[in-house]
Amino acid sequence: MKTELLLSIHEEPIQLLNRTQLKNLKESIMNKMNDAEMNTVFVLDMSYIGDTNGSGIDEVIAKPLKWLISEFMEKKVEKYIYLVNLSPEEEHDHAYNINSTLNIEQLCIMAKAEDSFSILGYLGGSKGSLKEILEFVYMRKEVTARDVVDAFDKQINTASTQLSKLYEKRLIAREEIQMPEGGRQFVYKSLF
Repeated sequence: MKTELLLSIHEEPIQLLNRTQLKNLKESIMNKMNDAEMNTVFVLDMSYIGDTNGSGIDEVIAKPLKWLISEFMEKKVEKYIYLVNLSPEEEHDHAYNINSTLNIEQLCIMAKAEDSFSILGYLGGSKGSLKEILEFVYMRKEVTARDVVDAFDKQINTASTQLSKLYEKRLIAREEIQMPEGGRQFVYKSLF
């Protein structure tokens, strides 16, 4: 189930510049996230956002993302978030500000464009291996650890661990399926 976190509530774009003024917006977002059903994917539509700075990004993106990760780690809450409609650089430059803030916070989020996607923030991992696996999941839409092994010549344990890290960061979803020959297998899926 997909849920949009920001609806057009102002005629003018929301300015993410003053932490104090953003408290109500953050509370609204956090309440929607808390009240949503399991397996909800939240969409944060940046077309409602005007100018941004680090404080604004921290309040509206980083804190909700941290909450999702902590809720998953503590209670195994299956909820996710991604961004859409980032502004072009010459307008508000959302991507630069989001990337800078999330790098400092060591967080990462996916952003969807019309026919592409981008990875914003700190992903971690060695020499881009998590990044190439994340890109692989989003290009294929659905993969298993075996698919990663075949595509990147990795050990199965390494592939499973890396997919699990991306799942724990709430960047991809995971479903456990029953195999026809017996046993279970995880299938990892893109959020969009």
